[in-house]
Amino acid sequence: MTAESEPVAIDAPLAAPNLAGRSILVVDDDPIQRVLLVHAFWDVDATLYQAGDGKEALSLITSQHPDLVIMDARMPKLSGPEVLAALVRADHPTKLVLTSGNTSEFGSMVANLENVVAVIEKPVHLAHLRRVVFQALDGDAWR
Repeated sequence: MTAESEPVAIDAPLAAPNLAGRSILVVDDDPIQRVLLVHAFWDVDATLYQAGDGKEALSLITSQHPDLVIMDARMPKLSGPEVLAALVRADHPTKLVLTSGNTSEFGSMVANLENVVAVIEKPVHLAHLRRVVFQALDGDAWR
């Protein structure tokens, strides 16, 4: 046995299922975070949308009907929970993944809402986010 060994990928990306015809909206007011989250799905055969605040997100959700939204909880104009409340009032079926630096603040509020797939703490581990998104959009392949 030598001192050198193969590196181990701890947070290796998961292979993407076929998500053709599906769409994902990524919403974050931090442009760098938003680009990183969008890039995490570069290999997914789905339409990707981006928004920089809750108001823009609500407009895109209404016009484009994405299958899943990955959204920061704290944003200007409309927060993630405010967008979620608007979706619930409108009985909109879009699935939502909330990201937050403080998940305990929002976890109990959204625990019983079927639209909310997960609340993920920042910094977001991209492999975990991919697994959550793939399970939500193509559940049969990930059970």
